[in-house]
Amino acid sequence: LIFKWSQKAGETKKITLTATATVNYNGGLKKISALKEEYSKPTSIVVLNDDIRATAERVAGSLATPEEKLVALTAWVHNYVEYDESYWDRLDDSAYIFEARRGVCKDYSHLLMSLLHAQGIHSRLAAGFVFSGEKWAPHAWVEAAINGEWVPADPTFNEVKRLDASHVLFAATTDQSQVTEQITEGLEMTKKDPKAEILEYTPFPKFFKLTASGPDNVGPNALEEVKTTVQNLDSEWQAIPLNLIVPQEPKDSAASVVDGEKKLVFLEPGEKKIVSWKVLFPKELKEGYQYSFPIQVKSLSASAGFTTTGTSTGKKNEVTNLAIVEVVTTQKNNEMIYYATLQNAGNTPIENAQITASLNQETKQETISLEVNEKKTVLFSFALPSEPGTYSGTITAQNGE
Repeated sequence: LIFKWSQKAGETKKITLTATATVNYNGGLKKISALKEEYSKPTSIVVLNDDIRATAERVAGSLATPEEKLVALTAWVHNYVEYDESYWDRLDDSAYIFEARRGVCKDYSHLLMSLLHAQGIHSRLAAGFVFSGEKWAPHAWVEAAINGEWVPADPTFNEVKRLDASHVLFAATTDQSQVTEQITEGLEMTKKDPKAEILEYTPFPKFFKLTASGPDNVGPNALEEVKTTVQNLDSEWQAIPLNLIVPQEPKDSAASVVDGEKKLVFLEPGEKKIVSWKVLFPKELKEGYQYSFPIQVKSLSASAGFTTTGTSTGKKNEVTNLAIVEVVTTQKNNEMIYYATLQNAGNTPIENAQITASLNQETKQETISLEVNEKKTVLFSFALPSEPGTYSGTITAQNGE
């Protein structure tokens, strides 16, 4: 949009723009008439390097279809990057975000686009607005070119193909550097937050179904498995976002999800999968009391749940589980650097765990301790081999016991 007018020095002009948008992520994907060349290659912001290529291959290289790769890489970015509002007024390239592991929606999107390019999937940045649950705000997500269609993917919200209907698209371009406001010299402009009114809303049709199950009764500090069965009822592939909700209040009887509340599940037409989480229940349950823990799995158009009771004499277990959550490699200053993220995924503290890394016959070791549900990242640095070639390294973790 271009506005032009004449006004005297010091005069104020108020412009009000009203638009009506129809958003439909259920009516089929947008067809690609001709793929612009700029969408088929990286940019100064959406960059490719060896580290991003290696990560894309590790996360999605073994998957058979571009749809599966898109879902896996979207979920990986969602879990890997931590949302940080201080990045809102910055414009960093995806290589920086890969190392920083922090950012906002545009940074999530740029990194996802880089990973997709590394797997031969072309993409573009979608710019628009979204309802965050509290207010409407500018937002960015990704559209991937797959089988002649633009498939939307939001790594910030962990959604693919069927996004929630608050995603209002304004423009599509190569990266955030092309989403600009041009202001004529000598003009000051202030903007108010956008206001939106939903005129009509239709829920998604029931295109999948959920069931949820878990323990009937738990005791203090119990670590139990919660399962959901999700089935695609549609004639096309789908990506189902799942969010496990456990009681958070009051604080002294709150439960926690050890392996992350959100999961994104790829399903072929008619396919059924079982997805599980580990839930850690409160360490102390008062004698003579009975606690109620409602557990719910929510998604775009369906939910399922059950209620678990807790007592001081309920089922108890002691689980020691040292997990390698993520290993990321990067090359810098003639060094190969491993970032290994470890988590205590059990319900007992871990002391003196031995973390060992090896590369090209060189071995290094670190010792760490972890409280229940705690995560730590350990760094290992190796000199790059002088001879070119393919080298493999290993990371192992062993409980101190």
